Amino acid sequence: MKQINLSFILIMLMSMVGLNTSAHKIEAINADGKTIYYNYINNNTELAVTYRSSSSYNSPYSYNEYTGDIVIPESVTYLNKTYSVTSIADGAFEYCSGLTSVTIPNSVTSIGNSAFSGCDKLTSITIPNSVTSIGGYAFYNTKLKSVTIGTGVLSIGSEAFSYSESSPSASRPVKVIWLTNTPPTGYTNAAGTVNYVANDLYTSLSNKTVYPFLSSMFEVNGIKYVPVSPSKRTCDAIDCAYNSSAENITISSTVNNKGISLSLKQVLPYVCYGNPFIKNVTVESDYTGNVPYIAFYRCSGIQSVNASNNGNIGAYAFYGCSGIQSVNASNNGYIGENAFYECTALQTVTLGDKISSVGNDAFCACSSLQSIVIPDAVKSIGTYVFSRCSKMTSAKIGSGVASIPTYAFSGCSKLTDMQIGQNVQTINTYAFADCKALKSISIPKSVTSIKDYVFSGCSTLKNVTMEDRTDNTALTLGSNGSSPIFSSCPLDEVYIGRNISYNTSSSYGYSPFYRNTSLRSVTITDRETEISDNEFYGCTNLKEVKIGDGVTTIGKWAFSGCSSLDYFSFGSAVQTIGQEAFSDCTAMTKLISKAATPPTCGTQALDDINKWTCILQVPAHTLSLYQAAPQWKEFFFIEEATGIKGITGDNTSSKATITSSYDLNGKQFSQPQKGLNILKMSDGTTRKVVK
Repeated sequence: MKQINLSFILIMLMSMVGLNTSAHKIEAINADGKTIYYNYINNNTELAVTYRSSSSYNSPYSYNEYTGDIVIPESVTYLNKTYSVTSIADGAFEYCSGLTSVTIPNSVTSIGNSAFSGCDKLTSITIPNSVTSIGGYAFYNTKLKSVTIGTGVLSIGSEAFSYSESSPSASRPVKVIWLTNTPPTGYTNAAGTVNYVANDLYTSLSNKTVYPFLSSMFEVNGIKYVPVSPSKRTCDAIDCAYNSSAENITISSTVNNKGISLSLKQVLPYVCYGNPFIKNVTVESDYTGNVPYIAFYRCSGIQSVNASNNGNIGAYAFYGCSGIQSVNASNNGYIGENAFYECTALQTVTLGDKISSVGNDAFCACSSLQSIVIPDAVKSIGTYVFSRCSKMTSAKIGSGVASIPTYAFSGCSKLTDMQIGQNVQTINTYAFADCKALKSISIPKSVTSIKDYVFSGCSTLKNVTMEDRTDNTALTLGSNGSSPIFSSCPLDEVYIGRNISYNTSSSYGYSPFYRNTSLRSVTITDRETEISDNEFYGCTNLKEVKIGDGVTTIGKWAFSGCSSLDYFSFGSAVQTIGQEAFSDCTAMTKLISKAATPPTCGTQALDDINKWTCILQVPAHTLSLYQAAPQWKEFFFIEEATGIKGITGDNTSSKATITSSYDLNGKQFSQPQKGLNILKMSDGTTRKVVK
């Protein structure tokens, strides 16, 4: 570094610095306006950088004021005499919490005890080749991400780099690059989470990588590369610049330096760990490698990521990058666990059609993310993958995913549109827990299991549709006991288009719908074969139930306590109705049976139905049978269904208009209803229509 001429103010003070042997201290103002303080050393022939002092001095760091970026000059000229700056004194920068970077010149030979202790915004340091000793606690309690040890260092004092970073590395620098071939005395005092060395002499270091050509390290566009084989023109990326030169990072298969092209073999973990200067990251498609583990961990300044590499995005790769707003991940591989965890500014994610899987917690706590589409190519997603994405309003799962894992979308409190993939088979516990804005959900016919607590805390979930399935494969539902599947859900309408099963014991809460006091309407199609004991017990708001032709049994107390039940229709296959199945159903006005033979009724199965206000409708030509059957004969008003004859199919004239509409039981409506309708047309024909 060249000599810098400065203006000086001479200050006579009592010195408290060990390296200072006189009472003189000089204050120098750099050309960039930064003030640096010096003591005379070595019989007043050289200078040591020191701390600011005061007549009311209490401790070495009480009046330190070094902030921002500090560049130490090689020499200082005062009164026409030039002094070399050869030392950084004990405590010189101690507890300078505003110090962000320091450039040490090649004239400095020693760094004193506690020289930079407590400088918690200092992210990187390069020790020049001129330095021979680093004092004890020199960088104690800093948060260094990158340390480069020059070739001249001979000794490193006790705890010199201790307590540098608490997580994930344990109380030490993240990356240490050892340019010196001979390990310094006390070199373990500067051990990093990862260590790059030139030979195998550093036997006491763990997690080290040997690069014989480490001394040939070079930097291109903010990334530091080491030749792996100069003759084969290959290199690895191991570190980065912690300054504005690293604002735009591009990882490509080829690196050009001084007119020479080298092939990039791999990017090492921690390469840009904690770098606050990076704004944009591009990983190009020609790079057939990975974005490695923890590569850009907590790089808070990153705004965009575009990764199209032929490889993976590793675990924790962009963890805690709180400034990322957009991610375009079209890499040919997986997205690892926690890859974008807590990227709280992330609003837009585009996933390409080559991604195979998205790992655990990959986008967890991305509190600004508004929507996600998971491509069909993705075969699996991890636990908590989108958990706590509190602004997400829509999500779509592609056809490749077979299982929605535990807590996958839990805490997505604004999620209103959830499209489950058509090949999902299992929805695991808490998958949609606390999705407080989710009002309706459609369960594809592919799903065979919904675990406990899946919709727990979905405080606006009203409509649940279990899609039609043509075979008898059952959908197994979770518990309503200590782990209720629909806990806190104000269910209004449930459509069951397939066979369902669940544990009917009291410890499991009898059924998923037991004592649901908000449920209003239930439709069960022909695939269900049994209404279990207590299945809808205590559903005090239930008003309408339609049961298809597959059900043969209505269990004991199945609708007991449904005090608002008004309309009930069951199909042709029902043979038995259990004990007190309709006890306390005093509000019923219409009971429709399609069974040609009156079902056998258990004790008091129908007794509580008001026989004056409820009309019993039975199939044509069966009136006498019901009038003679136990419990059925107690109804005062029994009528046969007239049906609608002359249905001609869908060959209606295009100009014909609807004159009246009916359901399959002959009940007339002012307009067609959901399900199968029978329409009488103005041209005299009758038409079947599904709405």
